[in-house]
Amino acid sequence: MNKLTYLKKTIYNQGKNDFYCDLNFLSEINKIAKLKGKTVLDIGCGEGRLLTLFSLIGKAKYCWGLDSAEGIGSGLDILDLFKRHIKVLGLKNIEIINEDIGNYESGNKKFDVITAVYSLHHIIKTRKNFLKDENLKKEGIALFSKIYHLLNKKGVFVIYEASKHDLKGYSKFYRKLLKASFVNYKSKHTAREYSALLKKSGFQKVYTKYYFRSYYLNKFKWVFSTPIINFFINNHYFIFSIKK
Repeated sequence: MNKLTYLKKTIYNQGKNDFYCDLNFLSEINKIAKLKGKTVLDIGCGEGRLLTLFSLIGKAKYCWGLDSAEGIGSGLDILDLFKRHIKVLGLKNIEIINEDIGNYESGNKKFDVITAVYSLHHIIKTRKNFLKDENLKKEGIALFSKIYHLLNKKGVFVIYEASKHDLKGYSKFYRKLLKASFVNYKSKHTAREYSALLKKSGFQKVYTKYYFRSYYLNKFKWVFSTPIINFFINNHYFIFSIKK
């Protein structure tokens, strides 16, 4: 079994939709971050699906996966599963760190790219608006300032998150109509909130891109990747923050 077959059948055991969606996802990140030859830290790596793609297909130089393996969405064996994948695939450029970003100390190590893919809502566990609460604002700025200082010059911090403004979350009828799943983590935030904190944390360039995640409709994603459509159909967005 070659490496790509292993990826599809083992790591992406829910079907080709997830695999090809993540390839499109990798393509979006590559447009800004250009992973080839770069060092990458993934905050909340889980079982390592994305880091495996970063290494095998994105051709990243070296990857670190940071995860405490605790809390909603994690299992006690999730990092062991990741280690098993790394061993089978023979990947020598991925390292797993069993720690959360709050306690993580890198020493003198810095990274070219840092990603937080669907993990921030596990770290800052509140639905309150950052911009209307001074304590929360300080907490957010402290987190993003730490990430800023972990980056090399011209490094890129990539956030991928779900917005708290999502019609599926407000209407059970609409959810049934779309036959869509909805997980209410009670800790989602808008791109505007995160962007404001990122700018206060030192990032000079901050870009938001609403993103429609679909394998079958990928050719038409530019039609769906807008704030309005985002609210009605797919409530996800990227934020790319660049350190000068």
